[in-house]
Amino acid sequence: MSQLRARFFQEIATALQAGYGYDLSALLPDPDPILRKTGRSAEIYAEIRADAKVSACIESRKAGCLSMLWDLQSRGQDQATEVIRAALERLDMPKLMSEILEAFLWGYQPLEIMWQQVEGLTLPHKVVGKPPHWFAFDAENNLRFLSIKNPLGELLPERKFLLAQHHATYANPYGEKLLPRCFWPVTFKKGGWRWWVTATEKYGMPFIIGKVPRGTERGEQDQFLEALEQLVQDAIAILPNDSEVQILDGNSGKSSQSVSPHKELIEQCNAEIALAIVGQTLTSEIGRNGSYAAAKAHNEVREEIVAGDKRMLERVVQQLVDWIFELNWSGQSPLFSLYPESDVNRDLAERDKILFELGARYSKEYLLKAYGFSPEDLEMDTHTPKFSAFAKGAEGIHLADYLPSFSQTTELAQKLTAPVVKLLREGKSYQEIERRLSALYPQLAPEEFSEALNLSLYLANVGGRLSAP
Repeated sequence: MSQLRARFFQEIATALQAGYGYDLSALLPDPDPILRKTGRSAEIYAEIRADAKVSACIESRKAGCLSMLWDLQSRGQDQATEVIRAALERLDMPKLMSEILEAFLWGYQPLEIMWQQVEGLTLPHKVVGKPPHWFAFDAENNLRFLSIKNPLGELLPERKFLLAQHHATYANPYGEKLLPRCFWPVTFKKGGWRWWVTATEKYGMPFIIGKVPRGTERGEQDQFLEALEQLVQDAIAILPNDSEVQILDGNSGKSSQSVSPHKELIEQCNAEIALAIVGQTLTSEIGRNGSYAAAKAHNEVREEIVAGDKRMLERVVQQLVDWIFELNWSGQSPLFSLYPESDVNRDLAERDKILFELGARYSKEYLLKAYGFSPEDLEMDTHTPKFSAFAKGAEGIHLADYLPSFSQTTELAQKLTAPVVKLLREGKSYQEIERRLSALYPQLAPEEFSEALNLSLYLANVGGRLSAP
């Protein structure tokens, strides 16, 4: 009983204890069925990736994350956060993220970190993705490098290699590869292209049929055949007067039907490739007619796939950030995150900035709703600004209460503008008007004048909206 109790804190079901399907080197074999059947290494997938459709789908899927912006959120270590941010910017983040995303093609993607000392800090100066087939996993799911000196795999130092895995499990640390799903479609498509080209050569050219009188000698028939070949190549031939030549279109009749199956095969293969990599086959399935509902559904599938890739990217880069922080500081490392550029409404932010400078203030509820912040992301200033009544959601306060009456506004405007109008009428040049303008209001500083003018324009605009029916 005591022995069973002791094993309560131990791992029992391990790959070594199971002893099924593993070679004597204690390395887990790659369960890829394509590699097992062909007996080749993962290098064969480089040929598959060279296919035009495969390459286009890979670029499309990667673009979903590479178009995002990234940020580091400090969690109590502002100076360390800025140092790590600068280090990541020097690494060429788009290239790094693209190499991390190779994991969904190969199942896993090792990346080696080149560390260096910079002013007493240990920082990465390069992160390089290495070919996955150079590595393997042992029975404890540890990554091993298959070197020349140690073909059974050597253990790697801590904090030296990042590892991106796509849907990896305990039983299969090699992850879920997408390139094997493209192997047969690409293979069949190559055969389809080959036979389609043969069919095009065969039926795309016209058939030349020559007729000679019965009993024509063999030598004259050979000369007539050479003349027909010349006719096909040069469209010029010298033929006997008693011979007959008939030209048949290779695409006429039933012969044109022989090309269609090749085209359909290639289109179907392309659809399977798109389904495997980007999760949709909208172009191939719907064609020219289109369907809004289908397009919407396929777009939702794509967004879910991009969200999964985004989580993988954040997980791997966060591991790098954690290691940088652990090697140089103590505490809690900053948080790495990706976000779509469309999340920032620049027009709305610019408008709110202008209104803020004019005196408007916004409630926390408005900022949460307009910009998608989380409640813990915002810390509101407890100082009550001069124009806090303009904040959205304020109760019992009306903007109209802050506007002067019409008569007061008219009288004030006349006193303010009368000297300016007179100056504009009497001025002989722009330079003279500019020189004399400041003398009209000697008690008003330029900054105060600009602020008063902007506020007047703002109040006039808002007052007009409030008074509109």
